[in-house]
Amino acid sequence: MDCNGNACGGIRDIPVVLDEDHIAELREIFRSFDRNNDGRLTQLELGSLLRTLGLNPGLDQLENLIQKANDHRNGLVEFSEFIVLVAPDILPAVSSYTEDQLNRIFNMFDRDGDGI
Repeated sequence: MDCNGNACGGIRDIPVVLDEDHIAELREIFRSFDRNNDGRLTQLELGSLLRTLGLNPGLDQLENLIQKANDHRNGLVEFSEFIVLVAPDILPAVSSYTEDQLNRIFNMFDRDGDGI
């Protein structure tokens, strides 16, 4: 596969839609858990990071996540792999509308006011 001079598996190759602010926030979180600053997370570092994000994977789940995400087969998770790994859990929480706006939109369609 030709990556046109870019590293394969980079942010541009990720089929998820996170805006630049979310990616920057995740990069900052990633870096804060990358204890030796090598750009990769160990299983222990990944577990701590995921718990910070509100996820609670067990040891078996962590091993499965690393195997699933680890394109380089080195047992470590790089940032691009991390984004692909956590995006499905983060994307439902990412919305361009506030809760109040969503409630007002819902109420516009709730003609009889029964909340259904």
